Amino acid sequence: MRGFLGGLLGSKKKASQDCLDELIAELCGDGVSSKVWEDVIAFENLEDELESAPKREKLVVCLSTCADNIFALLHLCVDSIGGELAAKAGTFDEAAETRLANSLVILSYLLAATPPGTAQGFQTINPENEKQRREAGNIAFMERLWTVDDSRGRPLGECIADSILKCLFHDGFTVDLPPHDEEGDTRDSIDGVIPALLWAEGVGPEGSNQPAEDGVQSNRVVALQALIALISGGSPSADLEAADSAGASDQLARFLILDTRALRYLCEPQRTVPFRRELFYSLLSVALGYDPHGYGVPYGGYFAGAKQEAFAQLCLQALGLLLQDVQDATFSGGSLCVSQCLLVTRPQEQLFPKKALAENDLPASHFFRELLLSISTEREVSFMMDGVASLLGTVGKERGSYLPSSLRLPPFLPEVLLLVLHLTASRPVIEYACEQEEIANLLEGVLQAACQTPEHVSENALSAVEAAILLNLTAYREVCIELDEDFEGGLPDDLPDFEGSGADLVALAALTQASESIGKCKGSSFHRSIIEMNLATFANLSIFADGFCVEVTSRIFSIFDRCAKAAQVVRGRDGLAIFLPILLEAFNNVLQYKYVPNVNLAYGLMTRHAQFKEMASLISQELEKASRLDPSSDNQQWLMDLQTHLHVITVLLDVTVPMLEAEVSKKDISSSDEAKDLLPRCILGLMPPPHAFQLRSLLPCAFTHFGCEHVLAASVGNGPLAPLWEVEEDSELQDDETQPQAFEVRARRAEDDKKKRHGTARERSSSSRATDRSSSRSRGIRRANGSSSHGDDKLSSPGRQTATVEARAEEPANSSEPSAPARGAVSSSPGMGFQAEAGNPANEAEATKPVVQDKSAGLTDALPEAIKAQLEAAAAAGLDIKSLLQSLQPTEAS
Repeated sequence: MRGFLGGLLGSKKKASQDCLDELIAELCGDGVSSKVWEDVIAFENLEDELESAPKREKLVVCLSTCADNIFALLHLCVDSIGGELAAKAGTFDEAAETRLANSLVILSYLLAATPPGTAQGFQTINPENEKQRREAGNIAFMERLWTVDDSRGRPLGECIADSILKCLFHDGFTVDLPPHDEEGDTRDSIDGVIPALLWAEGVGPEGSNQPAEDGVQSNRVVALQALIALISGGSPSADLEAADSAGASDQLARFLILDTRALRYLCEPQRTVPFRRELFYSLLSVALGYDPHGYGVPYGGYFAGAKQEAFAQLCLQALGLLLQDVQDATFSGGSLCVSQCLLVTRPQEQLFPKKALAENDLPASHFFRELLLSISTEREVSFMMDGVASLLGTVGKERGSYLPSSLRLPPFLPEVLLLVLHLTASRPVIEYACEQEEIANLLEGVLQAACQTPEHVSENALSAVEAAILLNLTAYREVCIELDEDFEGGLPDDLPDFEGSGADLVALAALTQASESIGKCKGSSFHRSIIEMNLATFANLSIFADGFCVEVTSRIFSIFDRCAKAAQVVRGRDGLAIFLPILLEAFNNVLQYKYVPNVNLAYGLMTRHAQFKEMASLISQELEKASRLDPSSDNQQWLMDLQTHLHVITVLLDVTVPMLEAEVSKKDISSSDEAKDLLPRCILGLMPPPHAFQLRSLLPCAFTHFGCEHVLAASVGNGPLAPLWEVEEDSELQDDETQPQAFEVRARRAEDDKKKRHGTARERSSSSRATDRSSSRSRGIRRANGSSSHGDDKLSSPGRQTATVEARAEEPANSSEPSAPARGAVSSSPGMGFQAEAGNPANEAEATKPVVQDKSAGLTDALPEAIKAQLEAAAAAGLDIKSLLQSLQPTEAS
């Protein structure tokens, strides 16, 4: 009923807008009176009015000039919420429901007006930008919010958090509890959880019986809105696009959430916070229970309901925020470098029972993370895995559907990837996925979803999440073994076609990401960490993979050749040679444990015998220099590790390469495939004893924290709660509020923006396959270029040619030189001549030239028919009749 009457009573609309204006006026004046407050929270359509006219900019101004009034209004919100919650069950009617919901709405807008983390620090403040100066000046307000309030005996921020959580599970508002049963109370708790309060079945104790009613769900949305605004503050309003021109390290290595005390209060296990367990289980159950396919019926997703989709997205965003921990960033000193955050384990040396990766002496405990890791029953684990697989599988099913646009991608795939990252620390979840042979499908879904980067989400941030997921999953021995099966799924668009196993898929994805970052890592700790993590993923796989495909070996040797150059080795740890130890470790893993099936990689090593000998000599020289200068330096230790890894390979090559060359010369072989048949079948006794192999995983650190925080801030600011952080863009309407049409214009524009926002959210998450981006994440660009890991040029198919044409069409129009065609692209071919013509820059330039009128056109129209016949006969005889007629035509001057 809430909102229904307000939609029918049109006369209320103007009254509510006037009352909101009066609220803002009093807020910037002497303070909000109790009369105005009661009038505001009594309106049915208050939330619609706030969305139609963005108020954040005005609230930011009030916060900077009248902080006491804002603080008093927050007290009013908490007192009103507490009064409605304390009312007896029989007195909680529709009017009380409206007052409670409106109090939460006002509270949400006030919390969203607090400054983002980017407002802190003079480096990000432009003195001439009045908005930035106001945001920076409001930082002190947050300290007041979390200082003990004398009237309450505790910080007001804690009172707000408790009030919101109580609203999320208040009978008659967000839950519908059955009456007390004489035989057994349905409100009894199990392990600290009241099952009857859970919003849906799935995770947590069984016994949820909550109805799926729109009224209850809309109230949950309002309460979740307040919770997200409390945790995130003004972070969704941060100007993320302003940092696009900066380096990736500068862009990501900054906090977006200014004050994390709300999250710390909710997450500290020692605190007594109401309904924490019920909240976490409810969010998981709703988010992973959402059906994106519309009950499996083609085009059914379009009728599944936008409200259900938005509610699932809100639950995922709240989960992502609750699973954040600012101590992850402080644990690594705020640096994006991951070298000190890699957890190295040797499974063959561990005799103690298995335990999850996240249980290894983390710097601090976290209530929600521990709760997630404690989920271990088969019912709960299977529910979570099925839900994740269903959401991530939408990309592959959408691409493989024969019916055009029959499946619609959910707009919250980045939030699902954040949840998967946290699930990689749960051994029960990973073991279940391996037992059900679903791990390859899970990784395929991760790679497919990572390619669907929405426009509002930073590609660098999502790349960090993707790299962390791949590394943590391959740190499980069970996962690497399962990936040895043949891969028959769908390929992400940034990977070339290959025939191989699931290990090849993951290795190819990791090495592709490393290759893209290798040219950007100079001075960038972010790209250096991306390379290090992806090479560690390849090293994890190299222990168990039964033969890497040609595409993988070609990609890894391309990276190795760039890192092993003499100039890089001389630079030491400051150059690309810093990645040589982990590359050589991966080569040693293959030779010692999987030599026989890895013919391609073994042959590639033997063809680089001279390169390895030169490198060994150069390292010996550099080690001698380093020992004279500083025997205890980090560079000398790095050189010693490099020499140790290199020695194992050179010993083998010194023995096998002369034998191979003699056989090749003797049999006069010129083909590499024939030469591979001459490789030794066994190398036992030709190498030192096998080393103890190592598996690496990534501990929670600044790299993952900043990546997740940037994804969450962008997703929240462009999701269902976007109106909280919207500002008025029309300066004329801001300056002249007395225009009679101002309200109508604002309302109409807000309604159009709302429709556009909801539409583009779906379009961005299910972007067209022809969309071009700046990196190889772009859909089809690699295949359009016809490039392969072999370096061979291939003819493009019609679909690939179309992608090439579209990529060219987006080149700058003011370019002085025509761009070179993509490698392997076909300029013209049968059946594609029109597309090739359209995509040719020269033809496009020709088409844009001004049309010059042919002066000879129409000259013969006025001549008699006999003369026309004579002229046609003369033209057939070879005379230039057109030039003759033009010469006889009088000029403009005459």
